[in-house]
Amino acid sequence: MPVDISTVLSICGDHRHIVAAIGQFERCPDHASVNLSEPGACEVTAVREERGIGIEAGLASCDDAARLIALSHPPKLHRILIEIDLMDFDSARIETEAILWLGAQGTKRGSVSRTASALPDGTIAPDNAAPVATARAVVAGKARG
Repeated sequence: MPVDISTVLSICGDHRHIVAAIGQFERCPDHASVNLSEPGACEVTAVREERGIGIEAGLASCDDAARLIALSHPPKLHRILIEIDLMDFDSARIETEAILWLGAQGTKRGSVSRTASALPDGTIAPDNAAPVATARAVVAGKARG
């Protein structure tokens, strides 16, 4: 049976401690989650890859999805967990659908890396904020119309 672990920052408060601990595992878990909203997520992801630990990307927002997309060395993902931390159901649903929309755009282009580099009108996004705003607008427009 596969074993997954969490290395959420609140466990020890500093991503450098998490990186060091992963480096000292005698037996590695099959998978571990990394929350893209936490400081040091790239370093934590890199040490997991070095140790052969599968990676679950935790996305709490479109901004997290954009961070994942923008990584210069995207990790090989085991899965993605969308865990929205919004109390209002409609806002959480729109945010979740916007994350899924961003992912679908990448699938259409045949690449998970740089998923949101081109906007629907064909222009290149100047930054990560542009595709995030587009995703939210597309989904919000569908919700209204």
